[in-house]
Amino acid sequence: MQEINPTILKTTIEAIPVLKEENLSSWRTRITALFKLGGVKDNMINGEPALDDTDNTILCVIILVKLSATTHSIMVKVESVDC
Repeated sequence: MQEINPTILKTTIEAIPVLKEENLSSWRTRITALFKLGGVKDNMINGEPALDDTDNTILCVIILVKLSATTHSIMVKVESVDC
């Protein structure tokens, strides 16, 4: 993900809405576009090959900040976050 132009990355991240129950489809489309831009779409969808630690950390942070507080409390348990 480091090879991405910082301006394009910032714009792409800003375009991803905060995930709420009513916008899952839009959120999924935009987060998948981010994965594709970073060259990790297949890794994320298939779970293989594993992401390197840097990409994993970057994507973990992006996903967590794009979850509403309600969605976060439903979907993420503190013990399961490994960023």
